[in-house]
Amino acid sequence: MNDGTVNIFFNAKKYDTMKSEELKSFFKYLCGKEPSSSFTDRLSALVERVKINAQWRHRFMTWEQEMAIQSNEKAKEIAKELVKDMAKEIAQDMAKDIAKNMVQDMAKNIAQEAIAKNSTLTAKKLIEMNLSIENIVKATGLSTKQVLDLKKESEIFQKA
Repeated sequence: MNDGTVNIFFNAKKYDTMKSEELKSFFKYLCGKEPSSSFTDRLSALVERVKINAQWRHRFMTWEQEMAIQSNEKAKEIAKELVKDMAKEIAQDMAKDIAKNMVQDMAKNIAQEAIAKNSTLTAKKLIEMNLSIENIVKATGLSTKQVLDLKKESEIFQKA
């Protein structure tokens, strides 16, 4: 719990393996057996007195309810903080992914535009060299229609 306390756990049902008779009788008593020592007799008497004390019982019940309420409130606060932190992390991860995808898309578009521009320039030079349409299509990767359009464009430009 990180509060400086030390917790020791006993298996009360193993009372018969205890070395001390006082511990044996105490753990027997905790397991619901009859008191068998002066200490457990006194403890049993105190327990009976407390059971009868309605005011103490009421205070204990109120304290128990208050602890449950405080535990629930603290759990809700922690849950809200966790949700905020998780939402922040998710948003940051999404933003990184979106930015990465945008950069990749932009790089892809720039590369495709450069390839198209180079293919068009190469096709124009090959048209000027009077190569066949089929050879220009093979060399540049442009479609036949694109090459024919470029050829018409260059013929119009040469006539003007």
